[in-house]
Amino acid sequence: MDSFYWQFEGGQYRMPGSFTNFKSLYIDNSPVYHAEKVNVPILLWVGKKDENIDWQQTMEFYLALRRNKACDCSILSR
Repeated sequence: MDSFYWQFEGGQYRMPGSFTNFKSLYIDNSPVYHAEKVNVPILLWVGKKDENIDWQQTMEFYLALRRNKACDCSILSR
């Protein structure tokens, strides 16, 4: 998980800068805040050793989706 901390200082993929300088853009770009717009079946899966996406981010999106509709999420150990 330590490998993800650089995103908070340097900015995430396709973002012009850090969260500190572009808060509203980061929030607008977050799928968690748009979960209610999903209107098709969705299956989420993630590996706990994924080096691109922290598995807990997938869990956050899953919980947001589950508030409004049925969905499935698989978390793999590797």
